[in-house]
Amino acid sequence: MGGWAGLVAAAAAATLAAACGVSEADKSADQILADAQAAISSVHSYRLEFHGQSRSGSEQFLFDVADRHSAKGTLTIEATTAQFVLSAGTFYLRGRDFLARFNGPRAAEVAGDRWVALPTAAIGPVNLFSDTVTLARCVLGNHGTLTKAGTSTVAGVGAVILDDRGDRPATSPGRISVAVSGPAYPLRLDQTGPQRSGSPPQGCSGSAASPDDPTAVITGTAALSDFGAAISVAAPTGAIPLPT
Repeated sequence: MGGWAGLVAAAAAATLAAACGVSEADKSADQILADAQAAISSVHSYRLEFHGQSRSGSEQFLFDVADRHSAKGTLTIEATTAQFVLSAGTFYLRGRDFLARFNGPRAAEVAGDRWVALPTAAIGPVNLFSDTVTLARCVLGNHGTLTKAGTSTVAGVGAVILDDRGDRPATSPGRISVAVSGPAYPLRLDQTGPQRSGSPPQGCSGSAASPDDPTAVITGTAALSDFGAAISVAAPTGAIPLPT
C-alpha cells in the first residue's frame, strides 16, 4: 500500500499506538519513520529553520508555512538575503542584492526594492517544504538504510534518533529526530554529508541537486516546530514580473 492510502493507514496506526501509550523509542526504525511521515502530513502549518553549508558557502532558510499554497520567510546565501512569499501559486521575492547575484544587475536595477513575481518553475523547490505531504514523501521518504541511534532532546522535547546511512541513490547521510511521545513530528533533520548522485523518487525532482551544483548542500540542520500554528500569509502588493 502506498501514496495517500499508506499515509492514512500509518496515521491510524500512530493514533492507536499513542492511545495505548506506546513510545516511539520502542518501535522499529521503519515504523518510526512511517509515523513521522504520517504526523507531518496531518498538519498544514509549521515553521522550518535551516542552516547549512554548500560548496559555494553558507545557506540559511526560514519558512513559515500556512498551507501548501501559502508560505513566507527569508533565504540567505553567503550573507545575501531575500524575503519571499508564496501565495495562491505565485512565488514572490524581494532583495536587490539577491537579485543582482542570481538574476543579474539589470534585474536588480529594474526591481530595486520592489517585490518581483517569479516564474512558476521557481515554486518547485519551495513545494518540498510548503506541502507537508510532499515533505513526508520526498524529504523524509528519500532515505538510505535507517537504524535507531538512541534518544535525545530537541528544543526541550524528547526525541528518538534515526541514523540514515545515505547509501541509496539521491540520498545523503544524516539523522532524523522524531518526537518520542504525542504526535511523531520530525523535530530535526541533520545532513552530515553530500547527496549521492542518482534519481530521487518519482515526482520529487526538486529534492535532488546535481553533484556539480555549487548550491548543493553538503551539511546542514533543519529544525521543525510550531506544528499547526496559525500563520498568516498575504500576497505583496505592487509586485512586478521578474525583469529579464
